Amino acid sequence: MNIYALIPLIAVIVYIPLLISTINSRPWHARHKLFILFLIAAMSWSLTDIFLRSNLFPQYNNPLLELILITYTWTAVQFHVFVSSFYAPGEGRWLPLAYASLIVVSVLVLLGYVAEGVTIEGDKLYLNYGRGVIFLALPLLILAARTT
Repeated sequence: MNIYALIPLIAVIVYIPLLISTINSRPWHARHKLFILFLIAAMSWSLTDIFLRSNLFPQYNNPLLELILITYTWTAVQFHVFVSSFYAPGEGRWLPLAYASLIVVSVLVLLGYVAEGVTIEGDKLYLNYGRGVIFLALPLLILAARTT
């Protein structure tokens, strides 16, 4: 395991008590469920990042990179869904755009337009996201602008 896997590992460790305390709190409201879904997405993203950056399974580096991009987008979408649950009832939440961006990014990643590969030199990993990363960033930047 290298130093780059440390931050996602700390994130997973921090998310565990949040997840446990949220699951144990009763009664559940809609926001509790949305927060749990966000934590699950964030933990999935961090765990995938740990597996890639620790280079435990070098034969799966490319699929792990693709999975990181998909789980990152899923985390961003779930964060938007959770945060937008606090909006006033009259404000639009842009949920169709959020979930459509998740679908579009997943399709682009699976078709190979994003995440061109991983290069290993010694014990260092170099992730090549490719030019298609702009298609990943654009809808998420729009959601981030809407969330603020």
